[in-house]
Amino acid sequence: MRYLLLIIAALLAPFANAHPGHDHGHWLSEPIHLLTLAAIAAVLVATGWAIRQGARKIRARSTIKQEK
Repeated sequence: MRYLLLIIAALLAPFANAHPGHDHGHWLSEPIHLLTLAAIAAVLVATGWAIRQGARKIRARSTIKQEK
């Protein structure tokens, strides 16, 4: 089911426009897209950091329980 949703999303993506007149020729188009990619990258980095911190806490708790 998940793969079906991914395929549908990939097939419909070229037709998705945020608004009429979505123009990649506009002078602000490139900086806006770069900022969007930077924001996505920042979210991914923050998510990875949070996962690592959570894993460290879980490992620390299991180590403490094993010592007792």
